[in-house]
Amino acid sequence: MTDTKRKPIWKNELVWLFLITSGLFALLYSKFILGGFAYVFTDCGADTLQINYAQYEMFSSLFRSGDSGYILQAGLGMDVSSYYPAYLIPYNLLLLLAPQRLLPWAVLASAYLKLLTISLVGYLFYRKLMGEGIGTMAAALAWTFSGYVILWGQQYGFCTCMALFTVFMYFLQCYLNGEKRWKNAGFVLTVTMLLFASYYFLYMIAFFAVFYVVIYSIMQKCSIKFAAGKMIGLGGIGILGTLIGGIALVPIADTFLESARAGAVSGGSTSGLFHPYKGKTLGTIFARFFSNQMLGIDKDYSGNLNYYEGIVLAVSILTVFAISYFLVKKATRVKAIFLTALMAFLVVMPFTSRVLVFTKNSHRWCFMICFVEALAIGLFLQDVFRERNKKTVLCGGTLATIIYAAMLAFVYSFKNIKVNNKIAAEVCAFFVVYLLLIVGGTRIRKLYRVFPAAVLLVLVCELFALNYPSLWHRESPTRSQLATEYYNDGTKDAAAYLKAQDDSLYRIEKSYKSTAENDGMAQGYNGLSVYMSTNPSSLVRYHKMYGPETLSVNFVDFNKDDYIRNSLLGTKYLFGSAGYNAPQKVYTPVGEAGGKTIFENNYALPFGYLYDKEWNADGLEKLSGLDKTLTSLSGFYYTDAKKSGSYEDASLPEGTDTSLMENVSEAVDCTMENNADGITVRDLGADPNVIFPGVESDFADENKLYGLSLTMDVSEDTEMAVYYQTEGDRGFSADKVYTFSITKENNTWEHVVPAGITALRVDVSSQIDYAAIKDFEVKSYDLDATGYTVLKNSGVTDVSYSDSTYQAQVTNDTQENEMLCVPFFYQRGWSARIDGEEVEVSNINSGLCGIEIPSGTHEVVLQYETPYRSLGLGLTIVGVVIFILVFSQNLYKNFIKLC
Repeated sequence: MTDTKRKPIWKNELVWLFLITSGLFALLYSKFILGGFAYVFTDCGADTLQINYAQYEMFSSLFRSGDSGYILQAGLGMDVSSYYPAYLIPYNLLLLLAPQRLLPWAVLASAYLKLLTISLVGYLFYRKLMGEGIGTMAAALAWTFSGYVILWGQQYGFCTCMALFTVFMYFLQCYLNGEKRWKNAGFVLTVTMLLFASYYFLYMIAFFAVFYVVIYSIMQKCSIKFAAGKMIGLGGIGILGTLIGGIALVPIADTFLESARAGAVSGGSTSGLFHPYKGKTLGTIFARFFSNQMLGIDKDYSGNLNYYEGIVLAVSILTVFAISYFLVKKATRVKAIFLTALMAFLVVMPFTSRVLVFTKNSHRWCFMICFVEALAIGLFLQDVFRERNKKTVLCGGTLATIIYAAMLAFVYSFKNIKVNNKIAAEVCAFFVVYLLLIVGGTRIRKLYRVFPAAVLLVLVCELFALNYPSLWHRESPTRSQLATEYYNDGTKDAAAYLKAQDDSLYRIEKSYKSTAENDGMAQGYNGLSVYMSTNPSSLVRYHKMYGPETLSVNFVDFNKDDYIRNSLLGTKYLFGSAGYNAPQKVYTPVGEAGGKTIFENNYALPFGYLYDKEWNADGLEKLSGLDKTLTSLSGFYYTDAKKSGSYEDASLPEGTDTSLMENVSEAVDCTMENNADGITVRDLGADPNVIFPGVESDFADENKLYGLSLTMDVSEDTEMAVYYQTEGDRGFSADKVYTFSITKENNTWEHVVPAGITALRVDVSSQIDYAAIKDFEVKSYDLDATGYTVLKNSGVTDVSYSDSTYQAQVTNDTQENEMLCVPFFYQRGWSARIDGEEVEVSNINSGLCGIEIPSGTHEVVLQYETPYRSLGLGLTIVGVVIFILVFSQNLYKNFIKLC
């Protein structure tokens, strides 16, 4: 094989590939390079902002301060040890080292380095299979700028995995070719980096590697002994690479097993997994084979599968020519039929996604198909450029035209799929140009010299034209917006101001919503919201038990939910945007900073409080939201429902019910009928609602806890909203609203509300025939009777938290044991000591930490340590020792040669 390093630089294909890749990147990403926009999207790809940007800022701060362990500003608390190793990968290390103001540029630079890796290493891989040539360059470019890499690459972690996957495949091919052993060392370390980047992708890539070895052995007519030996060796390389990453593997495994996502591996129905997709779903798959933009992007998208999660097969229209050519060519016909049928089978069968992604609705695995498509394109072009078989090319082109026309007609046959005609026209134009070039280039002698370069030029144009919309037709903030609205919308300044006034341990609630759920990570405060794909199951269970409805287990948000519930989570302060009027009976203004008003929660509890009564957990989940709050004030319960029996039984307080039905005054955007059967609204317009003014006397007593109870009779399931006003408000607003669902089976909503309400409004948020309010009442309870006063006066003082350690002085002034509830979420890794002696940490109240406190005053320490950290370190040491023993002599020889 020719050594490209010995060629003149202007003939070096790697140099040309570098220039073309850089040029294409500059054109496609010019919106972010020159246009002032940050490389982040706020449509369906918003997790790149909500997760990655916030994490980058937090880890950069932790990197500079040297902090690690269990971090409270990561949502409601998170063990970061499973995330830190990802920043050992060079692409991400750049993000840690970049100053905050340059982070958007660092992200863009990182993306560029990833695409360069995919392009140049992809070329080295494809060259091993087809030799040098423009066909090999075309394959590398098609893979680098495939629809998958461009669309999914916008989730930066996935783009990192694509770069590492390409390196993995290069070393895998070196291994199969029996090349120098030092390359196997690179193979092992690539497995380790893949583990650091994403165990999820490592799992999928391991599947692909096994398939690749089998298919490669069949295609090369290798012996079964060869295939078995390579498979065993591949397993050894995988195990060694994973061992070296043991220091990350153990916390990663623990984080996953502790997360709500772990249930997805075994959960879900298996019905329908062995029945192929059909109808509009197949039409969507066919359309996105041509271009990501064929059915639009985000809000304009008309496909049957989520445009981001759905199958992404767009590489180049040359794929159709490649498949057709190899089907026509006699020497490759059988192999082409086999591989094409296999790929089609994997695409149209839902179980592929279920096995590789654990859900049939997500198709992140399809990068494997795109990688093979690029290989097929390269092999096709190399074959055509070298052989110029006129008859095969003509027959292949004819078959490609038939296949292409049939697929396009199939897509257009669905009236409920709105095809982007402009993109379809562009795809057709490129098809025609390719057809003319390929047929003409093999038949017209004068075109022989320029034929390969012309095809490559058209491919570059196609990759630009069809990927351009994926990057430009999506909503993205400017760098200025990112800096002012996300990184410092005033919250960071308010948090710093507050910390200077109060250095105790507390969480902060917000009345406004910033760009991301993970504000606390970037803005440096202990918040009440988090967006993570690996949220602890204890947190998710707690949120489902007490919190509002949510989109998925990835989202947890207690902001603006229930001031009592938030008090139980250690919330002491509220940040309000300019002009926000907090309920005066609940919050007291204490200062202003960063354009935010800071309020103190009058109902704040110590960060740790004592229970002297106990519930039996059976049946608590069936209670209303209001009653669940009352139970958590009056007593604790073991999450596993094992009642100890050593505590007095807790009970719900008696309350007073006051009907609000007579307070109704008017209906807006609907007709209203008020009679003995209730308040019925019909003829619903765009914003139908019913107003209840003059209710201030029903919410006037600050020594009471209030709740609302609304019972509805609806024609069909609907979304509802209850707005409220407090003193000083100039009307109803989105700052003070509760949203919920009403169904025929669950037609009553109950919730804690603040004192001081002056008016209420009930909205029907979706179009139905009618909605009848059967009962609307205030429920009030004396605070002392709820148990709140007992918790408020708990003897928990001198609370502090640092280095993953919570400390407090706790006084139990009774003769019996009491249960200390610390509002950290229960996970393996928490241990506790009372006066230096180790005690048990219990899982109480659907996921909080509980410590039983004997009579008297005690020093309590609750400490978190990453579970099995020593085991992980041990695995890494063993892996490194084995690596050195296996590769040291070979590596030493190569080092001497370099010197």
